[in-house]
Amino acid sequence: MLRLVRSTLLAGMAALALAACSGDSTGPDPDELAGEYILLTINGQSLPVIVDQLGNDIIEITQGTVSLEADGTFDDVTQLRITESGAVSTQVDVTQGTWEAVGTTVTFRPTDGSGTYSMTWDGQLRLTQLFQGLTLIYERGPLLTAPR
Repeated sequence: MLRLVRSTLLAGMAALALAACSGDSTGPDPDELAGEYILLTINGQSLPVIVDQLGNDIIEITQGTVSLEADGTFDDVTQLRITESGAVSTQVDVTQGTWEAVGTTVTFRPTDGSGTYSMTWDGQLRLTQLFQGLTLIYERGPLLTAPR
């Protein structure tokens, strides 16, 4: 059962990958979004956050990063800690693909075929994703901003 939950969660986490913009005239310039975004909170809680639990079996997100490139590609890395039958392991989920922005909506297209997903850009430093009842907030810090 936990494997099914974990597989479902990991497939969904692949969709957590953030991305940058395309040159669409209705969206921001890709250079505005390009940079590295760090996962700060899930449902308002600082990491690590338990995202699934069945008895003593737990899946936690411990870190997350999305890198948006001005060329319209992205990398999303999510680190998980999995406790199953008392054994603790870690797993890194990496998703890559392309992104585009129209208005404040950033759409991600993973190359692994896991399906498109979207996030909302606040026009400055923050990306927000709603995923299976979770609200994930990613933020680009001043030191993490891509060179312009």
